[in-house]
Amino acid sequence: MNKEQLLVRAAELEITVPEGATNPEITALIKVAEHPLIVANLEHTTEALEVATKKKEVLATDLKTAKVATETATNALSTATETIALLRKELEEKEAPANDSEGVVYRLDKETYKFGVNEFRFKGEKYKAAEAVEDDELMKSLIKAKFIHLKKQ
Repeated sequence: MNKEQLLVRAAELEITVPEGATNPEITALIKVAEHPLIVANLEHTTEALEVATKKKEVLATDLKTAKVATETATNALSTATETIALLRKELEEKEAPANDSEGVVYRLDKETYKFGVNEFRFKGEKYKAAEAVEDDELMKSLIKAKFIHLKKQ
C-alpha cells in the first residue's frame, strides 16, 4: 500500500498519524488498531461505559424523585404541625375557665354566687342563667342542692 492508501485506512480507523510518519510506522499503527483483542476490549469498554452512563442517569432520576418526595413530606409535616398547633390552641380556649368578668351573678343576703355556664339543666328542666337569677325560689333550690355550676364567691 502506498502512503496515501495507508493514511485513508488510518482515517477510517480514527487513528491519529503523526506528521512525517513513514509507511512502516503507519502500517504498525493500523495493525495495532485492527488487532482483534484490542477491538474486543474496546467494544467491551464501550459497552461498560454505556451501561455506567445509563445507571448514572437512572440514579440521577431516582435522586430527583427522592428529593421531591422529601420536600413533599416536609411540607405535609409542616402543615400538619401548624394544624395541630391551631387545634391545641382552640382546645385550650374551649377548656379555659371563664374569666371573673364572665358569668351571671346572683346575690342572696351577703352571699354572692356566680354561674359558670350560660345554660343548664336542673331537675329535668332547661334554664338560662340570666333568667334563673330572677327566680328566687329556683336560685334557693340550686344553692341548697349545691349545684355544680353555681359557685360561691
